[in-house]
Amino acid sequence: MSIQPYPDTLPVDPLIDAYSETWVSNIGESKTDSGRPRRFKKYTKPPRQKLTLALPMNRSEVAIFETWFRETLDDGILPFSLLHPRLSRPVTFWFRADAAPNPRPEKNGQNWRVMYELEFEI
Repeated sequence: MSIQPYPDTLPVDPLIDAYSETWVSNIGESKTDSGRPRRFKKYTKPPRQKLTLALPMNRSEVAIFETWFRETLDDGILPFSLLHPRLSRPVTFWFRADAAPNPRPEKNGQNWRVMYELEFEI
């Protein structure tokens, strides 16, 4: 399985008001008979981190995105490579299984805001 690149014809700079990155904790605790709880790593490999962002697109870019999402990524099942907004390096992403992309029109329908919920490994 090859990792598909994010289309270079689509915007990559997220809107600031919709950017959210959630670091998933890898720390577990168990009670002890006395003293502080024992802390340990829950996973040998850290879980995927979560990234929510919105990208501004015009109507034709939304069509390109939808074709890429549905056909190239098989409705978002396959991973893809994109420049991480904070890390400034390419990272492999997956669309969240419980949250499909959400395009919303702004003003007259020529400009759109497309929300993504993604997962990635560090």
